[in-house]
Amino acid sequence: MVKVTIVEIELKKKEFTVRVNGNLILNNSEHIRQAALSHSGIIYIEKGSVANDLKRGKLKILLEKYKTQSTGFYLYYPHKVHISPALRAFINFFKSELK
Repeated sequence: MVKVTIVEIELKKKEFTVRVNGNLILNNSEHIRQAALSHSGIIYIEKGSVANDLKRGKLKILLEKYKTQSTGFYLYYPHKVHISPALRAFINFFKSELK
């Protein structure tokens, strides 16, 4: 069974809902990138994940005029009184990169 994904986009303050059908469903940004590079279809991904490919002309943006709503990034980790130094360093790095 093929999953249908709903994508909400906006152009000039008018919102559209697009139903996307496909037979390739991925949830890993590197796999998604590789699928695009191998001409397996159009991808919907955060621009930073493919920035080098865009610069090199290996990929191009198709719907640049359209905007999408980002749900943001979420980092889930066990709540403990003492967080390991490695996890604390990762959290701090993650926060600083998103500023």
